[in-house]
Amino acid sequence: QSVEFVLRQLFNNEGVDYEITENNLILINPSPEQLKFAGQNKSQTRKKVTGVVRDQNGEPIIGANVVEKGTTNGTITDVDGRFSLEVYSKGTLLVSYIGFTSRELIIGNQSNIEIQLKEDMEALDEVVVIGYGTAKKKDLTGAVAAVKGDDLAARKTTQLSTALQGAASGVTVTRDNSAPGATASIQIRGVTTIGETSPLVIVDGIPGDINQVNPEDVESMSVLKDAASASIYGSRAAAGVIVITTKRAKQDDLSLNYNFEYGWEMPTKLPEYVGAQRYLEMINETRFNDNNSGGWYQAYSEDQVNNWVKNNATNPDAYPIVDWQDAILKSSAPRQTHSINIAGGSKVVKTKASFRYDKTDGLYENRGYERYMIRINNDFKINKWLEAHLDVNYKRSKSEEPHTNPMQLNFRATAPIYAVRWSNGLWGDVKDGENPLAMITDGGLKTSWYNRLGGKAAIDITPIEGLKISGVIAPTYNFNKVKSFVKQVPYTYANDPTTVKGYMAGYRTTKLTENRNDDYDVTTQFFANYNKSFGRHDLSAMIGYEDYYAFWENLSASRDQYELTNFPYLDLGPENLRDNGCLLYTSDAAD
Repeated sequence: QSVEFVLRQLFNNEGVDYEITENNLILINPSPEQLKFAGQNKSQTRKKVTGVVRDQNGEPIIGANVVEKGTTNGTITDVDGRFSLEVYSKGTLLVSYIGFTSRELIIGNQSNIEIQLKEDMEALDEVVVIGYGTAKKKDLTGAVAAVKGDDLAARKTTQLSTALQGAASGVTVTRDNSAPGATASIQIRGVTTIGETSPLVIVDGIPGDINQVNPEDVESMSVLKDAASASIYGSRAAAGVIVITTKRAKQDDLSLNYNFEYGWEMPTKLPEYVGAQRYLEMINETRFNDNNSGGWYQAYSEDQVNNWVKNNATNPDAYPIVDWQDAILKSSAPRQTHSINIAGGSKVVKTKASFRYDKTDGLYENRGYERYMIRINNDFKINKWLEAHLDVNYKRSKSEEPHTNPMQLNFRATAPIYAVRWSNGLWGDVKDGENPLAMITDGGLKTSWYNRLGGKAAIDITPIEGLKISGVIAPTYNFNKVKSFVKQVPYTYANDPTTVKGYMAGYRTTKLTENRNDDYDVTTQFFANYNKSFGRHDLSAMIGYEDYYAFWENLSASRDQYELTNFPYLDLGPENLRDNGCLLYTSDAAD
């Protein structure tokens, strides 16, 4: 008998699936649901069922999924909409196809089944926000993915960019770290241009930043993935477009919601490092491999290797034993979020306001992130042909971090035979100035403040049915400040604790550097949209003009060799060790 015949007889009614490749046999463990199903059907007989799947007009549906419920046993329909499947007599068929409502059918005594699927009108009529307008899903020809705002908010992320991870096909979201406030990079259909590979982000019709939006404020998000759907934005859309629509109040809506979250962030898995004795042995092995004529104990003597752990109990300064990963990293870091949402609306005025506060601590000393976000969306209906909109949003964030990142491998993998501190409490030298814990604890902070104030004022005029003329002006102001205060960190030797032998690498003087970045941009738009339905036909047309102006200015200043290490102010540093700089940039573009 063939292998496939034997396997079919062996695993019949057991719920175990298998796959035969060219040179391998792969067994697939059943899920609990499959085991339950298999147990229920051991006494049942199997039979062959054929059928055809059609739509409401009687046309065959090609590629519809036909699956025996509770199993992986299934097939798809052919070009005539027909299928054939061996199933249990008391089983249930689950039939599904994109754009249609799924159906379940009890097989019973039937051997030839005709199945009709109805169009999922709710899905097809769903409105998707595209370039400078909206469209129904059934009318789209470009590659557009739509994500609901509630689905993004349910992921409970601090940054909106990380909430998009895995939410839409063809969208790659990657993070190179999980530090407090860390954002993610986004690519649509991979790297599609030799220039900027990040997609253009549009927030309520205005170019913006995805991480400036509160995840709870998102009503919907559309990802324009191909040239057909993103071409209206020109060269800026070479890497795709993400269109975000924020929530707005509805008529007769009155609500107040408060949400509080508190949790802990913990490392999922950390590498394990060898202990002190094994480290000494491995260093000696390395030396032996380089020069075997020198013997086994070229770096550390036999007495050191065999007695280091024992000697640590009586002389920890001469024989330190340190787990550097444990010394640097905390077991967990708390995070909390507070959010308030208020909405109210009448026939004339509708207002939606939200406030959010986030605070996240780091897994090591002097690392943290804090953020405030406010958004207010107002809609005014002046009369039947004139409407106005006024939106305001503000974000302030503060990030603190040491000048050295202890998550780098060379710091976490510091040898376990170097002391963090001597027994007198002073910092250990760690190879003459490479003590990472001393650097992040006493080496000063880099503190960054980011302030962003944005707004949008719009007027919509509807002179005739189906025609809407819009005028928009949207300014955005950024006021950012970064203060980097590096403190001098001395070290001593264990046998001479009163004498400074040197300073930690990169922390030999106390230096203050400040950067002030001020920028603003103004987007001006004028559009006319016409939408009209004629029976079963829809007509949409749009004409518009957009102007974008940006101004950016940077000022930097520094002073070195401070005598006072607790007062990070420029005027307290030596004037003869100062440095200043300035950069200016402007841009104006119209479409």
